[in-house]
Amino acid sequence: MKTLLLALALTLCATPAFAAPAITQEGAEALQKLAEAALTSQTTAYKNAGSTLISEGRMVVEPAGTYYALTTPQLSLKMPDGVTRSIGMLAINAIPTEDPDTYKMAIALPTPMMDKNASGQTIGQIDIGSQTMNGLYHFNLQNFSELMADYKNIRFASTTGPDYTIGSAAVQMTMDKAALETGKASGSFNATLQDIGTDDTTLATLLPKQVTARGLMTGVAATALNTPGGGSFLKKIFTAPGSRLVLQNTAIDGASYGVTANGDLNGAPGTANGVSGTLHLAVRGLEALTQNVMQAAATASPETQKTIQMVAPILLMMQMTGKVENGMRIYDLNLTPDGAFTLNGQPLGSVGNGSGTAPATKN
Repeated sequence: MKTLLLALALTLCATPAFAAPAITQEGAEALQKLAEAALTSQTTAYKNAGSTLISEGRMVVEPAGTYYALTTPQLSLKMPDGVTRSIGMLAINAIPTEDPDTYKMAIALPTPMMDKNASGQTIGQIDIGSQTMNGLYHFNLQNFSELMADYKNIRFASTTGPDYTIGSAAVQMTMDKAALETGKASGSFNATLQDIGTDDTTLATLLPKQVTARGLMTGVAATALNTPGGGSFLKKIFTAPGSRLVLQNTAIDGASYGVTANGDLNGAPGTANGVSGTLHLAVRGLEALTQNVMQAAATASPETQKTIQMVAPILLMMQMTGKVENGMRIYDLNLTPDGAFTLNGQPLGSVGNGSGTAPATKN
């Protein structure tokens, strides 16, 4: 969902730095053309990614005092698995700047959004309690140079699995406009999910309470920020020499466990992995988390059991590796452009407990 919401907002936003031009009917018509072209571009991008973005009705832009009131057509997204999400109409307040391609906008996402299967049955719903989203968007670059979003009390309801809630979801991003003009994204980002919950009592004991991603990027492909689609995210953004992604205290925090990641990843196009670099992980409560996961398997729902079957072997492997420092397990990973991979200085496959020997029974 996050990719969809960000991509839609990225298509239809912008911002000013000086005195804004007058709000006129001619200005509204100019903005409408820009917004229609942006929506067409995103429709093509979704098609290339295997989905169908459907628009019903017309784009409406009207002068509204000190800003333009922009309302998109009714939007829905048909995804590759056959599920169609009825999005609705985005409401956007747009203030022009001295640059005719740049607008400052406040964007309201529709709520609720409904999911239906191929038979037309409602199988899910997304509700947003309150929201704020502002950005400085450049239509000619199809990207934000500034973005701030804050969503509260988000609920993902499903008829086929557990319901999930997020108390707060916040994003801040600042990108260098000059770099965007060369097709590169360079700047900082900070995203946080807080108070994550579910009505699945078994799964609730395993979910993190907070997830934070923060860091810097330099020279990465700007299209990775506004283009939907699958594939390796790292390979998608690292398409040019000199591209770099730095993770700064990116963290996953649960009640009894936590992971903190710091890393420096660099683009290496034309090589086996397309990326090289280092990643430092510090993990607390690994043994307790593994035990909770194994115990949860007995009472988990079928959907949760599938997740446990994927996660449990990874946790068990992690218990057999890593250095123990101050009660935490440390994992220093290094990836070279030719595909070599080491963990705590040892080639993967002979890492043991970080010293190349079999792990101790208990640390």
